[in-house]
This record gives sequence, C-alpha cells and structure tokens, in this order.
Amino acid sequence: MIYDLIIVGGGPSGIFTAINFKGKKILLLEAEKKLAKKLLLSGAGQCNITNDGDAKDFHAKYGDKDKFVKRLIRRFDNKSLMNFFLMLGYISLPKMTIEFFQNH
Repeated sequence: MIYDLIIVGGGPSGIFTAINFKGKKILLLEAEKKLAKKLLLSGAGQCNITNDGDAKDFHAKYGDKDKFVKRLIRRFDNKSLMNFFLMLGYISLPKMTIEFFQNH
C-alpha cells in the first residue's frame, strides 16, 4: 500500500498530526500496543490535555524556559486546542474521552 504520510509515534503529537491530514492515507506507527499510552495516564487516567486558564499565567510556570514556551503557545494556545477538539466533535479514542478542566 502507498501512503501519503507515515507518522512514527502514536503519542499526542503523532495523533494530532494524523488528525490534521484528513482525507489522506496515513500510516501511524507505534511501538506500544495502544496509542497515546502516556496521555491516557495523565490526569489520574482522565486524559488531562489542557485547562481553561489564561496563557499568560501558564508562561510564568516555566521559569527560564518562558521565552521558548511563550513562542510555542502564541502559535497554538489552550483556547485553540479546545476549539480544535470542539470543531471535531470531541474526539474519542477507545476508552478515552477528552475533557477540559477549569483552573482552581
């Protein structure tokens, strides 16, 4: 079979990349038995992917790495991520639901 794209790694980045190439033949390679194994463990098994806090508050938590993090988040922040999943209708992988958690 011929693929338009082969992605090595079935973690969050690999899955996100695959989702963004809708309509293409994609092969997603993962060494583990399940995709997103570490992601599924986040949030005590609830798959914590983001929060609804202000991105500026988030930057402060990264100390000397702040400039690097700020540059990345400016391109695609938590609100963009939430909108991405909302647009897709909340993606569900086997036994995985995506939820958004409020800051406390």
